[in-house]
Amino acid sequence: MNIFENISNSIFRDIRCLENDYIPSKLIGRDYEIGEIADACKPIFINGKPRNLFLFGKPGTGKSVTSAYVINQLKESIKKQKLDIEVVHFRVSCKDKPTSTAVLRELIKQAKPGTRLPGRGLGFDDYLEYFSDIFSNDSHRLIIVVLDEIDCLKDDKILYILSRADEMCLLPKNTKFSIIGISNNFDSKKSIGTNVVSSLYMKDILFNPYKEEQLFSILNDRLDAFCDDVVDEEVISLCSRLSAEKHGNARETIQLLKEVGHLAENNGDSKVKLNDVHIVTETANVAYLGDVIMNLPELEKRVFLAVVQLSNHTRCKTQIKTDTVVSKQDELSRKFKMKPLSRQDVSQMLNGLALSQLISIQKGNDGRKNTSIIKLDEEVKKQSLVIENVLEKSIYESHI
Repeated sequence: MNIFENISNSIFRDIRCLENDYIPSKLIGRDYEIGEIADACKPIFINGKPRNLFLFGKPGTGKSVTSAYVINQLKESIKKQKLDIEVVHFRVSCKDKPTSTAVLRELIKQAKPGTRLPGRGLGFDDYLEYFSDIFSNDSHRLIIVVLDEIDCLKDDKILYILSRADEMCLLPKNTKFSIIGISNNFDSKKSIGTNVVSSLYMKDILFNPYKEEQLFSILNDRLDAFCDDVVDEEVISLCSRLSAEKHGNARETIQLLKEVGHLAENNGDSKVKLNDVHIVTETANVAYLGDVIMNLPELEKRVFLAVVQLSNHTRCKTQIKTDTVVSKQDELSRKFKMKPLSRQDVSQMLNGLALSQLISIQKGNDGRKNTSIIKLDEEVKKQSLVIENVLEKSIYESHI
């Protein structure tokens, strides 16, 4: 018997609806953010330049999909109105391309697929000239560059150049540039030079975590992924409630439903059960936490290790203060032979950890910085000894 003969018995009908790169025909729970991005794009219809944007918020809050949705709508509107404007859209992951030169190389490859660039011998200015030549004709054009995880950029030269493309006559006068930076951390803007921030003139748009009712609607909208009567409302409600309580992350919630479906199918069931959700959730909690921790920036790992060690080995485990973390971090810096972080740096890293929901920070009544109380997330607390070992090993291996 052929191993694929039973594929017709799958409880899935169109699993594409549950994939990360799927863009639905309508976004749920993001009307305000859609409106803000659309407003920034409107000047293109009156021969103006769209506003640059900085989208920030916790992972899975819809930053990437919302920007992609609005750009698609913009292209459709321009086509429908028969306007003489070509919209060219690039998306670059700064985590994968962390330098200005790497970003520029990627833009060239996307602009001209199949381009073979030499691995060595060319500098930033050479690639810039190559990129300019691609768009040398004087067509009316809007180039939108989406820089995902912009906080991973190690230098801001590409931001400075793109923000001043008009002034530097980098491209023909009828070509407009728009930059959309995406980050999980608002503080990442602080790493960009003040002159570059001024040139970019970015509009900040915050994406808050999804609420339970929004997650329910999102999952309900993706039920075309399954055959009829496979997923009951109770299953959708449980997935939404558990996800809202933990992170409000739509991407993780959709993946939860997908994994629940796979579990039911592997068990030979024709319907998804509530117990399937509990089984997948318990497994996912461990995997998700490990993934978040291992993908933390190096400095956040160091500060997180300080917090975890204070929680594991001192009496102040429920009353950890910022100054205590600073002292512990100094001790760890000496141990790993690294440059100590300033108090301001530690505070910034703590805010990033709070954004990732690994810790919570509560200010004292008098508002002074040294009265901030830091606590580990409950899931982190359960596995704090294992996490401590993982962090120590990761930091050590990155510096040998």
